[in-house]
Amino acid sequence: MSTRPPSESVDVLAGELRDPELPRRRARRLCWSALVVAGAAWLATLGAAIWSSETNGITASWFAIFPTGFGTVGLLSLSAAKGAGASLRNALLAGCAGSLSLWAFFEAIWPAL
Repeated sequence: MSTRPPSESVDVLAGELRDPELPRRRARRLCWSALVVAGAAWLATLGAAIWSSETNGITASWFAIFPTGFGTVGLLSLSAAKGAGASLRNALLAGCAGSLSLWAFFEAIWPAL
């Protein structure tokens, strides 16, 4: 039986090994899921704008903008070696900023077109 210390530290919680990358992997999976939802929502927006009416396309765009900003900025933050919590906070703020920007566009610019 060897008495050498382990070569790397591990956290043992209730007899299980904890993976320090687990929160980042979960955050990455959440951001990719948001981008999949965004892709489906943009396709639905395009379909509503083409086969229904422009008004329906505009309404459908509200469902696509938040997950687009959330997923994109979340993945960029995770790629920039941010922690999972900070990346999800940035993603949430980007989703809200995208929605606010879309609202400003439809209120200020769209009527003038």
